[in-house]
Amino acid sequence: MAGQKADFGYMENPANGAGIVRARTALRIYCWELPQTMQAQDRLKRDDFQNAPFPGIYLLREGEKKIYVGEAKNVLNRLGQHSNNPPDQIANWDRCVIVNDGRPATLSDFNDNVIRLALEAHVNHLLRLNSFSVVSQSNPQALNYQQKHFFISLAEEVDFILLKKAIVHKVLDDPDKQVVFTDELLRLFQSKGKNVESLGSYEGIIDGEKYFIRSGSKKKAGYQITFRGLKQGSFIDSLLKDEGYLVVNRDGVPVVPLSTIREALIPDVSNFRQDTIDIWINFAEGRVSLRYKEINFDISDFRLISVVEEDENPNQGTAENGGEPASMFPLSSDGEEGE
Repeated sequence: MAGQKADFGYMENPANGAGIVRARTALRIYCWELPQTMQAQDRLKRDDFQNAPFPGIYLLREGEKKIYVGEAKNVLNRLGQHSNNPPDQIANWDRCVIVNDGRPATLSDFNDNVIRLALEAHVNHLLRLNSFSVVSQSNPQALNYQQKHFFISLAEEVDFILLKKAIVHKVLDDPDKQVVFTDELLRLFQSKGKNVESLGSYEGIIDGEKYFIRSGSKKKAGYQITFRGLKQGSFIDSLLKDEGYLVVNRDGVPVVPLSTIREALIPDVSNFRQDTIDIWINFAEGRVSLRYKEINFDISDFRLISVVEEDENPNQGTAENGGEPASMFPLSSDGEEGE
């Protein structure tokens, strides 16, 4: 868990006649909380969205802890669809939270499909961390460097507004390096044509071979992975025999053959006499590396989710990033709606 790194400023209006609670940061993130009524949706569409399509992410809530996370290029249209035909997973949802940067599709950073999907996955993780029963699925996204910059800045501000609204009480360390959960990892391996025979939190059998799954513990020197024990089938035993793979279930999900790790990082077999081995994961400037003692090995090219080049991403939107967000409901510092 990490404390919030920045104070973006926060302003909120009391609920209006349709039950809509408007909030925003002082920078760019806007948030609407509204009941599941056509009156509220029509009022929001007319007064705030001015009948224009607004992209964003949204949360459908049922009770205190059941929640569905979604994203859409036209979030109000999607909300209308969910009202007429609720998702089976949350058929009795009664309120919704919408998050956007205060701009319509032609200007919004949320117009980039990949950024929206990355934010959807981030909020999904965040809500799980806060003990919600999240009934929707999400998938990690391949981001180019520009998208990664926007994603990190947006994710930090989305975290902030969800904290201020008391929807969450703790946030994720390093939003671009969040842990990929087992269900997401399963879908990722299957999308690569792998035969997943079993998959747990720490180990799995894929295509008949053993996979060791580790996210590492964050320390000042990086993310630390500690392996203990020399018994048959353990990580150290498998490393010595060049059998199996290490899966780092963060930031692109590198999957590295143990034979490659042994050859590149631990060529001296005398190191295997000890029953504990510490390997460090480091993330820097879009690259991922493993370190053992003084030896570093770049594993960026082993990622299942590649970092794409600026012009490679076919899903990138056409948002214009210049200019300030349209101030649809200017708020004064004391939370009252401006003129």
